[in-house]
Amino acid sequence: MASKEREGYDFVLLYHEDDQDMAFDVLESVEENFSLRGFFHGRDAIPGKSIFDQLETSLQFSRNVLCLLTPRSVDEGWGNFQIENAVLTRLLSEKHKNVVSVMLEECPVPIALQDTPPLKPTGQWYWSVLYRSLVKNTGPCPVSIRASAEKVFKAVQPDKGKAVTFCRNLGVPDVVCEEISTQAAGIRALLVQVFNCWTKHYGQDGTDNMVDMALRKTLAGECRH
Repeated sequence: MASKEREGYDFVLLYHEDDQDMAFDVLESVEENFSLRGFFHGRDAIPGKSIFDQLETSLQFSRNVLCLLTPRSVDEGWGNFQIENAVLTRLLSEKHKNVVSVMLEECPVPIALQDTPPLKPTGQWYWSVLYRSLVKNTGPCPVSIRASAEKVFKAVQPDKGKAVTFCRNLGVPDVVCEEISTQAAGIRALLVQVFNCWTKHYGQDGTDNMVDMALRKTLAGECRH
């Protein structure tokens, strides 16, 4: 039987051991809101196996890496080793893993992560960017973002509530729908942002039929719960 690691994870969480409680909160929120599976050392580690070996294995069998930044994780050698190893793994991997960082407390950003600014839980578009970074991407989506957004806009405007319902019916997580609804400047912008997330998630598996079905449900007054 394949080990848990070899079944694969959507992401591996890198954090300092003193930040384990905060890290577990992040893990739970991501797994619950996005229906993803993360490797969390404090929960998923195999007793008796070297922490170095488990880190290597979890990085190998995870599609993405989520680094949690605090003064403790960036100031000590072990935290920096994890981050640099994660970035190196991404560069050497044929699958080109995403390495995403979230700054839980103000701290310097490690050199290995300076190409992409860290997300902040209190920042704009936190959930949307995190979602696009962690979901599985099977390749370019054949659905046109602009054309689809315009089609839905014409069908639901001026009712913003219907636009949000459509987003939920399309399968975009509630927390992302709510954030985009709050931040976007108008219904058309809301729909474009949602399609940006949705096409990243479904990739080449996304179809116009899925969009049409979500729109029909919305116009019929149905809403995914």
